[in-house]
Amino acid sequence: MTEQSGIVGSDLNAKQPGDQPRILPFFLGSLSALIIFAIWISPIFSERAVEADYLAELRDSSESCRSIGRRRPTLLFLGDSHTYADWNFLSFQNAFPAAHIGSCGIGGLYFESVEYLVKQLVENELTPRTIIYGASLRQFATGKNKAEQTAEHSKLISEIKIRNSWLHPNLLDNLKQVYRALIATIPNLDFGSSSKIQTDKLRFHSPLVQSIDESTVTEVMSRIQNLSRRSWDEYLHQAKVEVGVYQPIAKDLCKLVLTAKIHLVVIELPESPVLNGLYSAEQKRNYRAILNRLEKCAILSVTEDDLAGTLANRHFVNRWADPEFPYQALGADHIGNIDGYNADLLFDLDHANLVGAELLTAKIIDVIRARKLEEQLTRAL
Repeated sequence: MTEQSGIVGSDLNAKQPGDQPRILPFFLGSLSALIIFAIWISPIFSERAVEADYLAELRDSSESCRSIGRRRPTLLFLGDSHTYADWNFLSFQNAFPAAHIGSCGIGGLYFESVEYLVKQLVENELTPRTIIYGASLRQFATGKNKAEQTAEHSKLISEIKIRNSWLHPNLLDNLKQVYRALIATIPNLDFGSSSKIQTDKLRFHSPLVQSIDESTVTEVMSRIQNLSRRSWDEYLHQAKVEVGVYQPIAKDLCKLVLTAKIHLVVIELPESPVLNGLYSAEQKRNYRAILNRLEKCAILSVTEDDLAGTLANRHFVNRWADPEFPYQALGADHIGNIDGYNADLLFDLDHANLVGAELLTAKIIDVIRARKLEEQLTRAL
């Protein structure tokens, strides 16, 4: 009986000729199903489930441009690196929940690329209802390697139309979003939500930034030659704001915006008072002349004068929200010192920290409400 049972058991456990071919189709079928799910479901499901995380992550990367075709925002923030550093998109969305927000902030962007981007959006049927354009003087000036940068930006912008396709070319990005969306549906499970991290950072750093003594930080920014200060000193020595080049581009962009029925908002994004003091009178005058032309087609323009006093030099320290930042050394009591801290991380003359971004966002929200433009700018198409 034992021997017979052994024979029977042996026969049952033996691999049958048709077993192996069944495993491969099952594996391929499962993989195909996952890919299809990532392609079709992720752009819808993940954006609903992790909307807050998406908005939080817009602050740190120009990769946001790549999601425009999939996301189809009705309100688009547009500009250079100031656009992803100077806004708290979460706070803006909370203030105007009807807005479907997207962003395209490209480091080193020049104004000609703004016109090209808007053309791409219109041609690919991705026209937003509203564009909030963040202006900075550097976008209209001469610059080292400008031709190479502009070509690289054009390449990035041209990829936006690919995202309008049913086949999302960045499959790994989709799979990541599916994973995050599934995690978001599980109660009490937190793997480091970007929105929660940003909210916690803002709560932690706000009182510390506000405790900084303005005269002390101004002296530090003026004295210490860190990477930001050296770069600006070198750049402004030879930079020329090209009125003759950019006024015609501003005129063409206005025609495009008006034809496409886009509500244009032009905001002269603030930089640190120390940097603002480094610009020459001619640079400022030419910059304003270009903005004057662009503002003719804007439904709302917010100038440097409108934002006076909104941000101080303290709002340009510790851009990356380091919890070990030596805030006390910059306070009124000057406890401790900054000599042992990485000078390049002390301050960034033109990019606001998270606290500064929150203050600027709150100011613009107030301006929009005061001018009764909330419905016009933020409601769906």
